[in-house]
Amino acid sequence: MLGIKEYLSMNDNFGKIDLFINNQPLETKHILLCFDNRLLEQAKVLLLGIRENLTGEVRVFCVVDNEILKSCDTLRVFAENIGVNLTCHSEMDLVPHQKTKARARISYQKYFFEAFTPPNLKRLVYMDIDTLPVRNFDELFLIDFHQPFAGVALNDFKSRRFVRWADTVNAGIIVFNVSVWVSMRLASKCLKFILEFPNPENLYDELVLNHAYYKHWKHLSNNYNTPYSKTFFMFRKKTRTNIRIVHFMGPRKPWQTHIQTPFSRKFLTVYQIRRKTLEKYQN
Repeated sequence: MLGIKEYLSMNDNFGKIDLFINNQPLETKHILLCFDNRLLEQAKVLLLGIRENLTGEVRVFCVVDNEILKSCDTLRVFAENIGVNLTCHSEMDLVPHQKTKARARISYQKYFFEAFTPPNLKRLVYMDIDTLPVRNFDELFLIDFHQPFAGVALNDFKSRRFVRWADTVNAGIIVFNVSVWVSMRLASKCLKFILEFPNPENLYDELVLNHAYYKHWKHLSNNYNTPYSKTFFMFRKKTRTNIRIVHFMGPRKPWQTHIQTPFSRKFLTVYQIRRKTLEKYQN
């Protein structure tokens, strides 16, 4: 885990990112974020964490609602100040306005990324706004796999109660193998499932993804999507030191006030430090 002093020293490197190794250009890393006007500040904190924990050029595609779209120039300036190439895109009006188990209707937009990204991408990493990068995760862009996407089967106590937990992917971190996803027309399959689902109030966004391609997706290490509490990874010191991305699943979020545990305190501290440094890069 990054110490506070180490973290602050890394902040001084924003805008001075080395784009070359051995005089060879690093491949641009493409990331997808989807959020509405309620989570704009939290998205900025995530952008800081992304820039800190990736090398080379980073390009972020933000799918947002109309409220944020009006102020995207400000968001782009913020991203430029921290060394991120950011573009904003208005959400597609495909999914009906209905109450669902998903955080918001916009959370389904990730499955239609083809409308927001260039056609020649190789890998695209989607990240939930409540994820927290804590170590370098370049490897997500280098993994070679033939399936349409890669993800993590959550290894927390709650998930392990279900018989098929190891076959069920969590949608908080998804590595899309773009050409395969497109060739299999999985976006159309996702949309059909959303529109025809009989009980939309019970439709989780994970359910959509697992319906589109169940069980045979590429399994990633839990280091890339670790729930911050009630997980075997958190209770074991040896595995805690390898965590790359923490996922604040459920109702308790890092931007809310709640009781800190010995296992979550360091992660919450990293989030709070990043949040306090936002003003430095706003103008």
